[in-house]
Amino acid sequence: MKPRKTAQREGIGLYTYEQEKYVTPFQYFAHIVVGTIVASSGAMLGYAQYQSRTPRTLGFIGSAALVVIGVFQAHAGAIFWYRRLQKRKHSN
Repeated sequence: MKPRKTAQREGIGLYTYEQEKYVTPFQYFAHIVVGTIVASSGAMLGYAQYQSRTPRTLGFIGSAALVVIGVFQAHAGAIFWYRRLQKRKHSN
């Protein structure tokens, strides 16, 4: 009797293979673009709060949340394109 294969395919970042199975390369690129826009909006809000005469704690919390959300949105696309470029570099 043969032992069963239990090896699972590798996911991307915090996503499993099943979650990312049908995502196209363009969608990964879009993840990077949207995540970068959200994270930079959070950075700009944080800077505006820092420069404000009356900085609010809620503004800093909101800006930090936007940065974290943006990084979470962009990480899968960044990992995907990094791996693809590494494969291309090693195949030449």
